[in-house]
This record gives sequence, structure tokens and C-alpha cells, in this order.
Amino acid sequence: MSHERMLRAQKELGIQEDRRYGKGNRGSELREELRHKQSRLEKIRQARKEMEAETAAAAARQRQEEVEKARARAAAAHEADAPAAEQTELRKKAEAAEVKARAAREQAIEADKNAGLEPPDLEPLAADAMPLRGLARKADGTRTRKTQRNHRFAEGFTYTDPYSHLMQSGGFYLQGYNCQLAVDSGHQVIVAVGVRNQPPDAEHLEPMLQRITASAGALPQVMTMDVGY
Repeated sequence: MSHERMLRAQKELGIQEDRRYGKGNRGSELREELRHKQSRLEKIRQARKEMEAETAAAAARQRQEEVEKARARAAAAHEADAPAAEQTELRKKAEAAEVKARAAREQAIEADKNAGLEPPDLEPLAADAMPLRGLARKADGTRTRKTQRNHRFAEGFTYTDPYSHLMQSGGFYLQGYNCQLAVDSGHQVIVAVGVRNQPPDAEHLEPMLQRITASAGALPQVMTMDVGY
């Protein structure tokens, strides 16, 4: 390319950028509300509140799952006419689990309220629901130093898909989702799909089996899976 053509191309590019970003702007400037330290701090505080709300909700769902399991064990012992002492012990464990679940639920609702979010869905996941990501958290639902949530800076500090998750793929890390796919090998027809932000594949097997059954009307006689399971 000649010197004159390079100058014309550069001039044309400058005109296009002026039209897109405004004269004298580069397009990489921070948004107005993020050009000052105080407003940036407010954005960071809000991101932290949302992260705390997510960990609290996850802990509350786990506590509720523990309640369901404890109730089931107590009911099974009663139906089996187990010794009275055993039944009493299982009932006490179920009651203790309920107390912890109520406390976790209240904490999750308060965390969402503090973050300005809608009340969370704290019910245990359905059998065919893809598993939610497991953020690092303490037993009481509070975050730890290792808790991560995607709030990276991009295009002037725009929040970029906070529900995605950091995952390893092919020896590299990516910020994205875990996609599951079930195919009828005999007919090459997709019979079930699933997308969630939980990295491990193993936890997706049961809900995918539920989805296959709902779609195809029966479980497969033989399944081929990769080593991720």
C-alpha cells in the first residue's frame, strides 16, 4: 500500500470513529458514572452484595435439601417400625435440620434485600434441573476469599454475564457455561439438552437422564459418555 493510500485509509478510519464515538473520543473511555472513585466503589460494593446474596441462596437451598433427606429417613424408620429410640433420634435430627434451614432462608432473603434483588428461589432443584454452580462459601452461607463471580471490566466497566463461570476446557480456562447434549446414536436425533454454569459433568448425569426420559419416553439401554463423567 502506498503512502498516500495509507493516509487516506487512516483519515477514513478517523471519520468513522468520530461518527461512532464522537469527535475526539477513542471509544475506550469510561462511562460517566465510572470516571470517579466514589461511583466505582459503589459498583464494586454492589457486585459484592450480589455475590453474597448468591452464596446465601445456595446455602439455603442446601439446607432445605438436608431437611428433605432427614424427613425421608425419619419417615422410613417409622414405616419400618424401627426401635423407638432410633425414631426419636431421627425426628430430632430432622427438627434440627429445619431450624438451620429456616435460619439460612432468612439470611438469604435478607442478603437479596440488601442487594436490591428480587426474593430468591430457595426450593431444592427439581430432578431434571441442571445443577447450579458451587461458589466457595462457609457453612453459614457467607462468602470466602476464594469466592468468585464474573464482574470483570469490559467496554467501560460493563458487567459481563455474572452468571457465567470460570471453567477449564482443553487445558485452558474460559468464562462460560457447561453444555450437555444427549443424542440417539441410532437415528442421530438430539433427545435432550442442558446448559448450566456448573463446571463438573458428573453432576449433570442424573438431570440429563430425567430429560431423556421425558423426551424419549424411556431410559436408554446403553449410554456412551466421555471421561468427564
